[in-house]
Amino acid sequence: MLDKVLKLDPNMAQSWNNRGNALEGLNEFQEAMECYDKDSNIDFNNVLNWINKGSILKKLKKYQEALKCFDETLKIDPKNAIIWYKKGITSEKLQKHKQGLKCLDKALNLNPNCNEKKS
Repeated sequence: MLDKVLKLDPNMAQSWNNRGNALEGLNEFQEAMECYDKDSNIDFNNVLNWINKGSILKKLKKYQEALKCFDETLKIDPKNAIIWYKKGITSEKLQKHKQGLKCLDKALNLNPNCNEKKS
C-alpha cells in the first residue's frame, strides 16, 4: 500500500517514514535508512524521522552517527526527554561518561519517568 502511495506522491515525507518503520520492523535496516534519508530530504525537520534514524544507527552500533541524528533532533525539539535519554545512553556506549550523565540528567529533569521503552 505504501509503495502505491509513494508512486502517486513521492514527496510525501510521512509515507517514507512509515515505510522505513515497516522495513525496520522486518530488520531491513539498510532499506529503512534509505527511506528515512528520503524523508529527511523532503522534510528535514521531521523529529520522528531523526529519532528513527538514530535508533537504527544505535542498533547497528554506529554510535557516533546515532549521536549526530539525536543532535539534529534536539535542534528541532530541545525539550524531548526521550531524545536526551537516547543521547545519554549512546554517549555511554562511546565511553563519554560526563556527556552521557548530563544528557540523562536533562532527560530526567524534563520527564522523571523517561526511559527508552516509552519512545
